[in-house]
Amino acid sequence: MTFVTFRDTTLKLQRKVEDLEDVRFLVGTLNEVREKEADIDTLITPIEDMYSLLLRYEVRVPKEETGMVSDLRYGWKKLRKLATDTSDNLARLQVGFKRELIKEVRTFVQDAQAFRRDWEANGPMVPGLDPMEAVDRLKKFQQMFEVRKRKWENYSSGEELFGLQVTKYPELEQTEKEVSMLDRLYSLYVTVISTIKGYGEYFWVDVVEKIDEWGEQVMQYQAQCKKLPKALRDWQAYVDCRDTIDNFLEMLPLFQALAHKAMRDRHWKQLMQVTGKELQLADDVFKLQHLLDCNILHHRDEIEELTTAAVKEEQIEIKLQSIESDWVVMNLVSLLLSFCWLSAAASAMPIMQHDQADRQGCKARSGD
Repeated sequence: MTFVTFRDTTLKLQRKVEDLEDVRFLVGTLNEVREKEADIDTLITPIEDMYSLLLRYEVRVPKEETGMVSDLRYGWKKLRKLATDTSDNLARLQVGFKRELIKEVRTFVQDAQAFRRDWEANGPMVPGLDPMEAVDRLKKFQQMFEVRKRKWENYSSGEELFGLQVTKYPELEQTEKEVSMLDRLYSLYVTVISTIKGYGEYFWVDVVEKIDEWGEQVMQYQAQCKKLPKALRDWQAYVDCRDTIDNFLEMLPLFQALAHKAMRDRHWKQLMQVTGKELQLADDVFKLQHLLDCNILHHRDEIEELTTAAVKEEQIEIKLQSIESDWVVMNLVSLLLSFCWLSAAASAMPIMQHDQADRQGCKARSGD
């Protein structure tokens, strides 16, 4: 113990006793004092020896410090006296607190039973509840249970403090298990529903770069869903959560196919005809939610055929463009060859005319 510890412990032991929590606090503090009592000499003696050595070698030490060291053993003696007085006071008050504790425990047993009946009649486990209604009820009953959990712990520790048999609360024990189990289910349910709903707010032009990230996230949800207790697998929230996850994962390949650059306006019009939904395709209007509202899984086969046809059409367009380019090159080569031939012919014409004139001249001279 140090100077500061003496002071702090003294303040703790001077705490006014008003309820069971104060009793528990003081008992804990008294236990700390008892634990330190056996070691007090090993704590104080080294400090006294150190300051004695400093004084022997005439090292300047603040008078305040030397006074505090001199008062260490006196301070410990005062602290022990205060601890004894506090212990005696608790012993006198014990009878009253013990009687009050027993009375409160009896009342709490009845409260725990009533809480259990309310949980069974109006809690989140009532059959046929909508999952979101069950979420609201779970939050409400969790708060009510936490209040009782604190009382449960306080009363149990109080019974241990006074050497009484610790009362069991089977209703609260069962409710605690069910609250924990349902919290796992509905926490995942709310997360999955809100997350996938949030995906729907993305503009379609931004979806492509998010598909892989979304796939990884939803697969993690799927793994968590599979780890939930088997007892929950018939619950509507579990079914909705599982179906939402599975359906979204099945839609991801359709998103990828529809996001292919081969998709033209005519293909989107075909999609609208297949789904019976009108879509505004402007980049600043068209969102993923609009596509989700089309129930594309119901029309999966038609959409797969449509997107496959779009890719094939693009391939044909590319081939036609290639052929067209080849024809342009061939026509250009043909024109160049024709031009070269005509140029050559034009260049040869004067020579041919000159040769013909020479031949005619030769014939005329031969006739002479």
